[in-house]
Amino acid sequence: MLCSVCYKGLEGIWDPKKSKRVGLLKDFPEILEDVYPDITDGNYDEVLAIDQAGAQEPELYVFGHHESCDSLVRSKKLGCVACNQFSIDDERDDLNATFASLGYYSVFYIELPRKKHHNGSFTICSGDTLKLLPMSLIFHDDYAHEENDIVNSRIASSTSDMQTWSHIQSWVDACLKTHKLCLSQNPASFLPTRLLELRCTGAEKIFRLVHRDELNPGERYITLSHCWGSESPSKKLRLLASTRDDLRAGLPISILPKTFRHAFEIVERLNVRYLWIDRLCIVQDSAEDWRAEASIMQSVYSHGLLNIAALAASNDEAGCFLNRIPRFVAPTLVNLTPHNDDNAAFYRLEEEEDGWRKDFSDGPLLTRAWVLQERVLSTRNLYFGKQIFWECFEAICCETAGDISTSTMQRAMQQERENPSASIARRRTWKSLLNPMLKAGDINYSETTSKVMTMDASWQSVIQMYSKCNMSFASDKLVALSGLAKRMGDMMRIYRGAGHDIYLAGLWKHDMPGNLLWRPTMQKPRQVFPYRAPSWSWASLDGGIFFMFSRARPHIVDIIGAEMKPPGIDGAGELKAGVLTLRGHVVKVRGLRKLSETVGEPIRHKINSLHDPKSGVPLDPGDNGSYVLFDTLNDTKYETLTILLLHCRLVPSFSFVEIYGLALVSDDESPASYRRVGFALINEVVDFEESDFEAKLFSRLPSDVINIV
Repeated sequence: MLCSVCYKGLEGIWDPKKSKRVGLLKDFPEILEDVYPDITDGNYDEVLAIDQAGAQEPELYVFGHHESCDSLVRSKKLGCVACNQFSIDDERDDLNATFASLGYYSVFYIELPRKKHHNGSFTICSGDTLKLLPMSLIFHDDYAHEENDIVNSRIASSTSDMQTWSHIQSWVDACLKTHKLCLSQNPASFLPTRLLELRCTGAEKIFRLVHRDELNPGERYITLSHCWGSESPSKKLRLLASTRDDLRAGLPISILPKTFRHAFEIVERLNVRYLWIDRLCIVQDSAEDWRAEASIMQSVYSHGLLNIAALAASNDEAGCFLNRIPRFVAPTLVNLTPHNDDNAAFYRLEEEEDGWRKDFSDGPLLTRAWVLQERVLSTRNLYFGKQIFWECFEAICCETAGDISTSTMQRAMQQERENPSASIARRRTWKSLLNPMLKAGDINYSETTSKVMTMDASWQSVIQMYSKCNMSFASDKLVALSGLAKRMGDMMRIYRGAGHDIYLAGLWKHDMPGNLLWRPTMQKPRQVFPYRAPSWSWASLDGGIFFMFSRARPHIVDIIGAEMKPPGIDGAGELKAGVLTLRGHVVKVRGLRKLSETVGEPIRHKINSLHDPKSGVPLDPGDNGSYVLFDTLNDTKYETLTILLLHCRLVPSFSFVEIYGLALVSDDESPASYRRVGFALINEVVDFEESDFEAKLFSRLPSDVINIV
């Protein structure tokens, strides 16, 4: 969609009373400098005479756009696809003096199509150091034919409307009838322990809790992903020991919160009788039942017919269906013909093809950590937000842009269709997800890497995404990922054989030690209670993390052993303790100095001196930019650290070696063990002409066996 500033500005180009003409294009030399960079003498008359020959009147002018930066920021927040091309939304001092003197923060000029079906361009200009943002104007034809525009500008005012439902039904039908990859995902029959049955008794619709033993094998069911909201769970209808009998007897659907009522309506429209909702199908006051159900979450979501995702609902009363103003969701069409021309020709910006990204990424549901697992494990996802979205193994679609599968994903799917054997049909670790941050949003498929490396990269991508999500209970950090871990473990066994599926507190043993080199995206206070994971695991921290290497080689440390202690039998979920034992070179760091802070980046501390941890003999690192990056704000208090070196990277062009390691301190409860408090980068100057430079480098560093808890 376009904001009113862009829309009215474009539609008013033929009428000076509607779109302010701030001057002729030829009188803005700073714009012309960018348009014609090869002209260095400032004389643009000749090239303008050529380019503007036959130009239509509006093409000769520069028009006013946003009057202030605040106005631009408001349009960005609304989702204007043109204004969102500005990457900076808060530099109010970045004013262009010429534009400001004319009363504007930004201006635009236009190139009109020479013929009706040709394209034009719309260029916004702003900033003291001038930024030009050219965008293509694409001819839009509403009639279906082979070259029909790929965007859909005609949407209903509600996502429950029959017009919207026709999209949903077409996606569901296509998947259930023609998508071999989707149909082959879960051939085994499975039913969750409990489901909610929809019943119609006269005019009233009721639901009741049923046990799988009451159902026919292979009965179809649908799952729901939703946000609980901030209201206390004690005020919500839940499955408890005290409510079980009432739920078993049946209750009116009208007593449910709006999101659940809408979910039952969707279930009914799809001719399905059963719905699974976590809050009403897992006994909420039984830790035993909760652990048992969490351990089978992979099967619950993967065997469902589809998963309803209440994308725009921040709580259970917001609902799945939304009323909307189509103008603020659908692509904006602009009539660029003169107002006295009866043959209107409509155009839209090329960026409208990606206009769905903000609608999707703004959904509150995506901030919930549990939902990432639910999205990945479900064979089909149907999202209800400002518009509707669809994900399955063979298609990614949205209401306003049709099929938005990436070209990479399409090639992957085509190869899998051409070889439908079971092993090939399950080649991808899991289906691709809608990823509004990446235009090539396939997080887990690569044509250039091996399957094993692709799976490893997939896991790291998922963890980096997952770590940014919100978690109501810190103790759920690993539990909410356990279904995905089990799915990945199954794939590891298929492609690497037995023994390659060892899962250690959110990391895979076969990918160690490289995957131990992660860092927080921002330093936060460390939360010690309740215990959730050992310090060497990213799961021990709150907030986003980033893996330093996809696969760190060569490593200079050996994994001696690992021991995880879960409270029950599920080794992929909750943990009581975990220890990792490594053998490698260690150094002692003293005298750290805080470096200047960079906004949005973790704080680094410069390493002033290295020492032999046993003898205390100095090992002078020189002034080569060596530093420690602490995991949390609490950890910055430590002035003496033990560094276990994990990985070295040769930098011959600068004659030094980068050595990456874990920053450790003695554990308070077990002095013989260590805790991770950060990671370190040590730069060492070496002579690459010497064949044994690595041996000389590490010969002076002692080796030790380290237990990290």
